[in-house]
Amino acid sequence: MSTRAKLTDDIVFCILNRATTDISNGLQQWKKSLYVLAVCRQWRALGKFILYSWGFVGGKSKPYKLADVPTNLELTHAIGSSVYVKTIIITHKDTYSAQELLLCVRDALSLRQPPWFNIKCIRITSHFASHALSTRTLVDSEAAYIDNVVQTVQKAIPKLQVLDISAIRTDAAICRFSTQLVHNYIAQLNHFIYTGFPFKSTLCHAQQLKTLYLYLTKAQPSPNIIFNPTRIKSMCLNNVSASYRWDNFAHTQGQLVFNDLEHLTLACTGLSAQLISTGAAHNIHSIPTPSFPRITRLTLSGICIEQSLLERMLRPPLKCLEISWWLFDFKRLNILDLRFLDTLKIWHNLNSDSNYINFFDTTNSIFSMAKGVRLVQLSLYTVPESIQWKHAQWSHLTRLHLDLTTTLYYLFNMVPMFTGLWELKIGRLRMPTEEECADPDTYLPGLKLKMRPSASKIKNLLIEFRPQFSPEYTNKVVAMLRWYMPMLVLVSIPSD
Repeated sequence: MSTRAKLTDDIVFCILNRATTDISNGLQQWKKSLYVLAVCRQWRALGKFILYSWGFVGGKSKPYKLADVPTNLELTHAIGSSVYVKTIIITHKDTYSAQELLLCVRDALSLRQPPWFNIKCIRITSHFASHALSTRTLVDSEAAYIDNVVQTVQKAIPKLQVLDISAIRTDAAICRFSTQLVHNYIAQLNHFIYTGFPFKSTLCHAQQLKTLYLYLTKAQPSPNIIFNPTRIKSMCLNNVSASYRWDNFAHTQGQLVFNDLEHLTLACTGLSAQLISTGAAHNIHSIPTPSFPRITRLTLSGICIEQSLLERMLRPPLKCLEISWWLFDFKRLNILDLRFLDTLKIWHNLNSDSNYINFFDTTNSIFSMAKGVRLVQLSLYTVPESIQWKHAQWSHLTRLHLDLTTTLYYLFNMVPMFTGLWELKIGRLRMPTEEECADPDTYLPGLKLKMRPSASKIKNLLIEFRPQFSPEYTNKVVAMLRWYMPMLVLVSIPSD
């Protein structure tokens, strides 16, 4: 029976999507994925919609060339598949110059007439050029040529909606190209994602944005763009200085309201992890205080945030709060309970704590207010075996993830400390001694004699066994775990 008789188009389309998930990683991966077109006519007919929706200029692989820069757009156009292209990925590598890359972009987009109406997304990646290339001054003729390429791109792709730029210490030519693209397209974009140094452009306005992600590599003012806050639904501001964070948003009559914002991420990596007063945040100039009437998810990562702002955000309709690499006591914010939340997740590195008593005092305070929160998760990294879990009062904690290599005996002694857990994840189970491995039939029953089944509510246990464990020994350990934690439903044991 043929493949077509066995599988519907919907099923084949799902298979093809699964088989080609890595295409966005680059032209080399795209080339490897072409094999799916050779399976049968049905796969070829459906696969072209997925494979040829990606256009690449630059990267590592060189199967198809324009101006000595790898690209698949020439092949895509030659076989009549250019109408399927939806995303263009432009990648600068040190194997060719920025000028060669931009020439290839211009020539590739000039292959098709009329314009590439189906292209909605451009991604640009250019990282770690030499200091000389990244700081050089462009001569007038080079700047004019780059501006001409930008105009070609804009004419060829008139309906762009997504611009994703990752430019960390990039070549000066790529920097100008990216900056001009931002300036020319920003007014029509729905999604704008930028990673790199703060860049300068002439003043422009972003009126249609629904997604705004700024990952700046220095805590400086964000680009010279005025964003309309009323339509943004998801926003991430990473390393945008607290003193300038809201400067680039249009406000009227002293009011800055993000009417539609549902998900907000604020992050300042490498800064002091402490609350700062409103006065300290605005020590340069006064700006309107933002409000988020519809926010449902707030993510804070290693951030200094104004205390008064945080107090106003920790209230309904907020449903999900995620905090990473930073612990603070909610009682300092006059927050007495968190029952309005549905999800509370905290990530913390214990290597940053010199005093574990302070860590337990803070977490005990946080989790004491988490009664009624459906999911309360704590993920700890660099966990020492010497830590005294007896200080933990985490009765409302439901998920605990520990980056910890430990023994079965340690695990059995730790579990009773957490009465509310229904999921536990442990980094690795330490290799047993030679004596234990030599006679597991004596060691494991002997361990049973020292213990009794716990009252643990844990249903999901995720733990890694090293590959040196024999299948027989692993099965005996799993049986021991099920004996000790009677409510276990799932024991997941991925190996290295």
